[in-house]
Amino acid sequence: SRHKENNIRMSPSRKLDSQLALAFGLKVPTKSMLDENVSKSMVSQFFEDKHDQDKAAAVNFYVVTSTLYSQFMYLFSDIRNIVLKYDRKYGKTNNPDKKWYNIFTPSKVELVDFISTDLVYTQPPTGEGEFIDDNLNIFLRHPITSENLHTFLSLNRKYLKKDERGNIVMTYKKEVDEEDGLDRIVYLSELTKESNIRLIEFDDQFTNSELVYAIIVNEGNKRINVVFRGSLTGQDWKQDFKYNYLDLCDLKGEGKAKFKTEYITPEDMKLCSASETVKFHHGFVEYLFGETPDPHHDSKFDKIADTLQQVVEKYKGYEIVITGHSLGGALTQLLAFALASSKHCRSFLPVPIRAVSYASPPVGNRGYQEQFRHLEEKGILQHIRFTNQGDVVPVAPFPRRGYTQTGLNMHVFENQQMHVEGFKNTKSFLSQVSFSPIKCHSLDRSYWERIALESNQEYLKMSIEELYESNGRQA
Repeated sequence: SRHKENNIRMSPSRKLDSQLALAFGLKVPTKSMLDENVSKSMVSQFFEDKHDQDKAAAVNFYVVTSTLYSQFMYLFSDIRNIVLKYDRKYGKTNNPDKKWYNIFTPSKVELVDFISTDLVYTQPPTGEGEFIDDNLNIFLRHPITSENLHTFLSLNRKYLKKDERGNIVMTYKKEVDEEDGLDRIVYLSELTKESNIRLIEFDDQFTNSELVYAIIVNEGNKRINVVFRGSLTGQDWKQDFKYNYLDLCDLKGEGKAKFKTEYITPEDMKLCSASETVKFHHGFVEYLFGETPDPHHDSKFDKIADTLQQVVEKYKGYEIVITGHSLGGALTQLLAFALASSKHCRSFLPVPIRAVSYASPPVGNRGYQEQFRHLEEKGILQHIRFTNQGDVVPVAPFPRRGYTQTGLNMHVFENQQMHVEGFKNTKSFLSQVSFSPIKCHSLDRSYWERIALESNQEYLKMSIEELYESNGRQA
């Protein structure tokens, strides 16, 4: 089964839980759910501001919404995977007999009857690589709304709890346990319900061998959001460490890598006279442009582009925002660059295409950075790149020299105002060496508290256009 290897535990980078609400001081139902030491934040009036177009255009609003969308995707994925493993309808398919070499794993799990599983799972049981309907482009067969998640959690809460490590796990209770640790999860579903978001695509069909992404529509703010998953599987980490360069010929299958796309040509990326040939990080490009088992598309990029074309046709006048953390951040800036570069994609996508990345490693060389900057200057592309003091990933010194960053960098500190500058490497590797590199890289509560410092408000309340205008001469 394509689902049997799905991990229902949340990775450290996904343990946001309600940390976003905590760090940003959002109101919660009970006082006990708040840390008394959490300072007031930039989004305390979040739900009042979402209908104000000027405030909704501010950077802080992009920060909050991009994080909510990511958390919504992960929450949906975790709960759906629990259903796939433990629901009586799906459990037999997804829990095969025990193998001799797996002696410590039970051959069977106790199955239960979850209520209204169609709220979180839209596919019948199927093996990896099987497609339900050849006439449909997207994998989800109906949107997953905030109301879906909230209703499912309310109906089935007695089967779920958080363990001491913060993981959502299955439990067998006869009634709801008030100490199950899920108050913040339930609140998060309420939070996203008020935001009026719909998850219309979640592509994890080949979750252990390909990138995973979601497409989420916010009807209230008229935004279409592409959200990438960060590094979680062994294949994700393998791609991270494929740091050798690939150049433009590889994108058209002329090189040994045989990358596939119908919508990008080398001519599309020759937008200006770059000082160097445009070269990319092998692993990131392979993930986005590599061949896929999907019989309908040459690559994930083509599938995303096709889906976005359908979505923008339905949701006219909506802007495109792409977001992700770490590996997801690298894919965020690469997808944004590819969409903005493609003449075909520019024919139907609204511009500027906006990317909001967190802890993104470098994606390409100076030639790539110059082409990226050219698109920014033309008003086609914008990239807000958040980094955290003490995180070496965004300045990783790959053995292949020449990697450089893109976008407008908003670099946060523990107790001082963020640095805002661009459009290149803004920090050295040595300046980011710390005693807690994993913590500084992870999207934990301290990350959001650093972003939300009062001293950062002058930047966070600006629109992306205002930030670009005030920093555009620094390139």
